[in-house]
Amino acid sequence: MNNKKIGRNDLCPCGSGKKYKKCCGRLEGIVNFSLDPFERHNQLMSAVKIKLDEYYKKEIKKLRRDMQRRFLFFSVDKILPPEHESFFSDCLWFDYEINGKSPGRRYLEENGAFMETALRNCLEALNESYLSVYQFLSSNDNYMQLKDLFSGHEYRVILKEAFDAGDKEKEIILLGRLLNVPEGHIFSGMVLLLENESRQKDFVQEHFAYLKELKDRDTISLLKGQGEIIYGIFDHALKKTFMNLNDIRAISIDENNRLRLLDELSMNKEYTFIHKTDGVQWYAPSGECHGYVRIAVSAEHLLICADTLQDVLQLREFINTILPGKEHIKVNSLFRQAPPMLEVSDLWFTVLKDQETERWLTTVHEELGNKTPEEILKEDKGQEQLMNLLNRFEESLSNPEEQELITYMKLRISPEPLI
Repeated sequence: MNNKKIGRNDLCPCGSGKKYKKCCGRLEGIVNFSLDPFERHNQLMSAVKIKLDEYYKKEIKKLRRDMQRRFLFFSVDKILPPEHESFFSDCLWFDYEINGKSPGRRYLEENGAFMETALRNCLEALNESYLSVYQFLSSNDNYMQLKDLFSGHEYRVILKEAFDAGDKEKEIILLGRLLNVPEGHIFSGMVLLLENESRQKDFVQEHFAYLKELKDRDTISLLKGQGEIIYGIFDHALKKTFMNLNDIRAISIDENNRLRLLDELSMNKEYTFIHKTDGVQWYAPSGECHGYVRIAVSAEHLLICADTLQDVLQLREFINTILPGKEHIKVNSLFRQAPPMLEVSDLWFTVLKDQETERWLTTVHEELGNKTPEEILKEDKGQEQLMNLLNRFEESLSNPEEQELITYMKLRISPEPLI
């Protein structure tokens, strides 16, 4: 213990309002409960988390729902399975900053001097830990060797019992939070495991590489600060589902660039002209793609838009063959977790209007007799019917952005000549 002596009947310095003997004093000597390192460190971690839960109960209760919504933002179903609670609670205690510091970091600064040494060391290790994805390398007795897929570091991990990897030919990857302990490393709470049978490992690594390029930060700070994205990437890999990134990039072009782009697009059978609206020419892949994928060419900008990483990379490669060395301006991505910057907001809104119009055109509407606007356009006087409908919508709107969207929809159903 620290040199500051606390009486058993004194108020506990952690601020709980209880006597020391009925609070942190109960946790003294926990290191002697077991000589087995796995059990010992798991008892320490449980004790630390109980203390945090008691200490921050009132404060966290108000924030917990919003924090959980944040943690699940990138997951497939936006629902936290009960068995995954430890993933969220660890991010809540040791990653998410509240008033500038994580609860775990703040507790250590305020009460670390009064904590039993083993508990303090455990809390320090938890504060330094982060959620990551690991590749299984080997196992021996009650240990396994893992490699972090993102940092490349290898770890010797303590287990409760020997790990049976099953088929030696299958690659296994795991999601978990490792903390450094004297005997090696140990997982905090839940661990998710999947067999790399459908390129899930590549999926995870490629999405992290995309995140790193987007954020331009070092690996460890990304892992520490973006636990919800790491959880979301692994969740999509586990459920074999594409992630919708809503990636939008822009490239500044001159007239020569524009003409070259249009010439290449007109000759390339892999891309099809869709429409020209408000001076912008829009193209989409001719073959299979996932979600919204577009190339838009205006007088001053080229916009490339895609939902899945596979399509993002394919578009980028295609454009780089036509305009090599051009700077790609990052307009939008779901991974940025922030609205577009003001200087590119007009470009973002150009794409948003087209996305919303595409959604409107392909959605069944009750007021159209349960038909889509695309189907109505093919009917006699269909364009006139849609114009009347949009005019009625516009009369009820006061928001300038909504009015601009309706104006764009009107332009979309009035084909602009391709010149």
